Amino acid sequence: MNSLGKPEGTKCLNLAFVLLSVFLFQVLTSSCSRYDDAVKRYTVSGLMTYDGKPVPAGLVFFEPDSRQGNSGPGGVAEILDGHYQTKPNKGIVGGPHIVRVIGYMKPHLAKQPEPDLMFSEQRLLIDFPIEDNVSKDIDVHSSLQKK
Repeated sequence: MNSLGKPEGTKCLNLAFVLLSVFLFQVLTSSCSRYDDAVKRYTVSGLMTYDGKPVPAGLVFFEPDSRQGNSGPGGVAEILDGHYQTKPNKGIVGGPHIVRVIGYMKPHLAKQPEPDLMFSEQRLLIDFPIEDNVSKDIDVHSSLQKK
């Protein structure tokens, strides 16, 4: 027994447990990000309009369309004053995508429980080129609104 009244091997077991935990954490986090890092992602930006008028605020989500054989991580961009742009290395993989757009009348504030919607979620199918710095203007039509 040591001076704390614990068996002598306890200190070694605690150290081994801590080292093993750190090792497993690093392996798991690096393998999760390795997939993301291995896939080339491209920046996409453009104008976002609703019936030809700039969307004041909103979100646009890019999901590779698996039904058309596309795969990879999705991307997201914030819409502000009629413009959107994905962040570098967090954009799209190129190819066919399902694009989901939500438009707000003004920038969404975290304290605002329900933002003023310009339009609810709209889904579009867009085939993006497989290249960086793609400029793609997107116009959401009121005819797409669910009635």
